[in-house]
Amino acid sequence: MIRASLLLACLLATSAGAQTGARYALPAEVRHPEGIAYDPARGMIFTASAVDGTLAVVDARTGAARAIAAPEIARQIGETFPGALGMKLDPRGRLWIAGGRTGKVFVVDPTSGRLIQTLDTTGSGAGLINDLVFVGDRAYLTDTFRPILWTVAAGERIGAAPERFVEFAGTPLQYGEGANLNGITATPDGRTLLVGQMNKGLLFRIDIADRKVSPIDLGGETAPGADGLILKGDLLYVIRQPAAEIVTVRLAPNLLSGKVLARTQSAGLLWPATGVIVGDELVAVNSQFNRRNSGELEQPFTLQRVPLADLGR
Repeated sequence: MIRASLLLACLLATSAGAQTGARYALPAEVRHPEGIAYDPARGMIFTASAVDGTLAVVDARTGAARAIAAPEIARQIGETFPGALGMKLDPRGRLWIAGGRTGKVFVVDPTSGRLIQTLDTTGSGAGLINDLVFVGDRAYLTDTFRPILWTVAAGERIGAAPERFVEFAGTPLQYGEGANLNGITATPDGRTLLVGQMNKGLLFRIDIADRKVSPIDLGGETAPGADGLILKGDLLYVIRQPAAEIVTVRLAPNLLSGKVLARTQSAGLLWPATGVIVGDELVAVNSQFNRRNSGELEQPFTLQRVPLADLGR
């Protein structure tokens, strides 16, 4: 979920406004967070520094947060940035972190930061593993630079390495310059993946059974800078990074079209990346990637809480 070109910052759509709202403050050790995961059973939110993989665990009820060092991840990231992006908890409670420009995926124990396994795609050239989703006992991984959707076994035994699930050459999803495939989510029935192409602002559906790639028609509307995708019922929330905007799309039952219901901006969104739904709120990660070298960071880093009621129905 790396940001697209700074040129996209000018692509601000006409939007409804939202209040700045409440935030979760992160520990000082967690710099430039990007990915996010939520454990509803424990009421805990997880995020990680894109700089060195340091984890943050946040109690969604109280806001209490603590940092967990992940030295084995930090060693593999080194000076690479970003080195920890989208994340999800698998059904066994392991936290999977897309390793960004490292081309890796890190599987960790979220309670201790212990590295369980590293999955590597770098044998296929330089890529950027950006986000992931679980369907059954498999993980599906987006790659922003290589036109590939990866998959790997994610059951009790994790696969040795990701495999190519879809190669996008010859499909409607054509890679271009800059940041391409980014956010990913899946339908509850486990049949369909939904992905976003950041540079072009387009959405696609991928049928898992036959691997067919189809565009989602938004009636001519687009979402340049699309990062995280969050699906709730027939509503798809698309987080636009440079625009600091959340786009609410109502999807048709066949997932081949959708209608943009709202474009919501908030002063509290600071180069937002990914998000999760926690109760009646969408919690978005304020990455501040655009301020990394500016000396104008707003600290501590935060997770922005946006009421779903503010995002359109």
